[in-house]
Amino acid sequence: MSLIDEDEEKNGRILSDDELIAALKNRPDVFLIQQGRSFRNILALVLAGAIIAGAWLRSLPPQKTDSNFYLSLVKLRSAKLLDGRELSGTLQKSPQEESGDAKRNLGASIFDLKKYSEKSPALGPKPPGVRTPRSVKERMALAGFKPDAFSLQNADSILVNQGNVLKKKDHAAAFAAFGRVLKHDPHNSGALAGMGDLFLYTGLLDSAVSFYNAALAVNPRSAATHNGLGSARYYLSAMAANPNFAARNNIADPKHYIKSQYDSAISEYTAAIALDSSNVDALTNRGVIRDINNDYEGAITDYTLALKTNPSWADAYTKRAATFKTLHKYRQAISDYTAAIKLDSLSYDFNPTLRFANAYFGRGVVYHKMGDLAMALADFDTTLALSPTHTLAILNKAITMEDAKQYDSAIAGLTQAIALISPLEYDGVQKLAYLQRGNAFKALGKCDQAIADYTSALESPKLAARACWRMVECYCLRHDNETALVWLKKAVSCGFKDFKAWKRDNDLAPLWNDREFLELIAG
Repeated sequence: MSLIDEDEEKNGRILSDDELIAALKNRPDVFLIQQGRSFRNILALVLAGAIIAGAWLRSLPPQKTDSNFYLSLVKLRSAKLLDGRELSGTLQKSPQEESGDAKRNLGASIFDLKKYSEKSPALGPKPPGVRTPRSVKERMALAGFKPDAFSLQNADSILVNQGNVLKKKDHAAAFAAFGRVLKHDPHNSGALAGMGDLFLYTGLLDSAVSFYNAALAVNPRSAATHNGLGSARYYLSAMAANPNFAARNNIADPKHYIKSQYDSAISEYTAAIALDSSNVDALTNRGVIRDINNDYEGAITDYTLALKTNPSWADAYTKRAATFKTLHKYRQAISDYTAAIKLDSLSYDFNPTLRFANAYFGRGVVYHKMGDLAMALADFDTTLALSPTHTLAILNKAITMEDAKQYDSAIAGLTQAIALISPLEYDGVQKLAYLQRGNAFKALGKCDQAIADYTSALESPKLAARACWRMVECYCLRHDNETALVWLKKAVSCGFKDFKAWKRDNDLAPLWNDREFLELIAG
């Protein structure tokens, strides 16, 4: 007999209905065979209802479950194992706290809690006279937690640490953390200092000073708090240079106030360094104050000490570069700016993108001073790519383009800078933008627009003499020597003394042989 392949169809016959029912009765996996008609009708109705319900459920939109839903269930079940009730509000944490420590604590807690359940098969019913624990402390102890781990002191430390982590990213959350500590412990130095930091970051300087002083009254040996107070004093001195700030705060002698704040800032930074010689932030900050007070060597010393302590402290590189720039040590400045750039933005502790952009900006300024306009423009472009609203970069790029004789582009950039910079910002630099735009208009022969801009620049006492000189050039180009001489005299009255420059200015050539001109430069 030949073998039959599996794919070959087998012969057979079809069973009758009675035979099929008889065969099904003998199978253990088949049920409800040959039941009454009424039961079959009920079964059909049930099936029809199930089909309709399934179709309706499928039509509903999918529902999302909160990420903490399952953790909440675990917590609820744990509480019921303790005393049959939900946990009190004092034990319920915020979603942020639950997500961080639920995995660490709840799993172990559930295991420990089960052995204290009244229904635990291992322990049997609760012994007579043993009451169910009700207080938070008792329930924590039964859960296997050590009481000292949940003491207020340790809880406050956790909150203060949380606030310090968040204070540069989420002011509101940090404020809430510090506030919870101070609500029941008004003398917690860590929370007081943290509040000082928050007010410093948000520009509420008087409040920052108050909180720092309160923190130092509790703990005078905190280097970080001394450093923060020094920064608040420094920013107060900078703000006092604004006449509106001085008037609003009833500062009768702004110069004396500024000096006193500078001196206080240096004292606080020095105290911080004495307590912690590795505090690179305080070293860098004191270097800034010394630079402002023209103690350039002292500033460079502080920056260098900071870099010896932490060679990756980019702030010290950029600040030392700025001091080298002031001393016209351009090569050293370029080297320090480049070192800061190589460290990347992650090397900055606060506002990293802007500070990284400022490293490019500072190097661009130095390249411009060295006469390398192409490199200067490249650095200003990078600055604006990182910080598109960097107003000084917009202004300096426009001035560099003007020096490169790209006058139309320069005018566009200067117009943008004038619109963005307030007249009170950067010691009135907006008026300089007007003067530079006037120069660009004059170079294009548009004397009317140039005169209008020079008139705006005249409002700055520091620029008045130069603006008058440029007005003289415009009127000479328009062959109006009489008006040119009027503005020449105004330039002298505004303090202009570089008369030799007038003899080198070809735009003033029509006046060189004029008697009044010769008398002015001679007298």
